[in-house]
Amino acid sequence: GIGIPQLRVCLDRQEAQQAFDDLMIENGSIVVKVHSTEVGHKAAVGGVHLGVRTQADLMRSLDHIDAIDRSDHGYLLEMQVGEGIDLFVAVRRDPSWGYVALLGVGGGAVETAGDVHVFSMPATVEGIRHRLADIAPDLEASAAAVLDILEQICSAVVTWPQVDSFEINPLRLTAGELVALDALVDCGGHPSDETAFSPVRHIWQLCSLPWRWNWAERPGELAVVVRYFRRCYPGDAFADATRELVHRATVRSIFILFSYRTWLAVAG
Repeated sequence: GIGIPQLRVCLDRQEAQQAFDDLMIENGSIVVKVHSTEVGHKAAVGGVHLGVRTQADLMRSLDHIDAIDRSDHGYLLEMQVGEGIDLFVAVRRDPSWGYVALLGVGGGAVETAGDVHVFSMPATVEGIRHRLADIAPDLEASAAAVLDILEQICSAVVTWPQVDSFEINPLRLTAGELVALDALVDCGGHPSDETAFSPVRHIWQLCSLPWRWNWAERPGELAVVVRYFRRCYPGDAFADATRELVHRATVRSIFILFSYRTWLAVAG
C-alpha cells in the first residue's frame, strides 16, 4: 500500500472536535483541510491549515473552511507530518498513448515551477532514478519506492474505467518513508466503447510503438512490461489478453508481429 498519515473525515464541527481530541493524543499538531468533491486543489482556496494545536486554532480553521464557496460540507483532519522533500506523482489515461505518468516537484511548486517529467507506463527503476536526479537529487535512492507507488496508482486507474487520472501531491519523503499527504482522483465519467481500455488494447498499444519497444534488443525492459501488466491485470485477465494477442499478431506488420511473438515468448 501507500503510506498516509493518521486522519479522520468529519461531516460537521462536532465530529471535527472529537477527531481533534483523538488525534492530539499522539500528535503535537494536526492539519485541518476542506473535504469536498467540488474542491480539487485545497490550498488554492484556503482549505489547508497547518500547525493546529488548540481548540481555538481548530475553530479558526473551521471558520475559514466554512467560508469556502461550495455546496457540500465536511472537514479532513490529519496528523501533521514532519518536514521533508515533496514530489508530485500522477497517472493519467490518454486515449492515444495509454497510461501516462507525471513526476515532478511537489506542493505548490508543481504549478509555479512547472518542472514535470511526462512518460508512458510502464517505467524502470533506472528511468525513475534518472528523472529524480533532475528533479530532486536527494530522492534518487528512493527510485524503487517511487516506481512502486506509480505502479499502484496506475493499477487503480486501470481498475476503475471511470477514472481519468489519479495524482498524489505532495508525496513526501520524511524519516526515510514516502507518505502521501493529499490525493486527487478525477472521475471524468464512464468512457465510451471507443476510448475504454481493455487489457488487450492496453498491451496492443504498447506493442505497437516500435520506436520505443524494440524488445529483441532490450529484453530487460520486456520483463518490466510483463511484470507491470501482471500487476495491472491479475489472474485470468492477463492470460486471456495474452491468448487474444496470438490472433491479433497474425494480422499486423512483420515488425509488430515480431514484437508480439517476443511478448508471448516471455509472457506465455
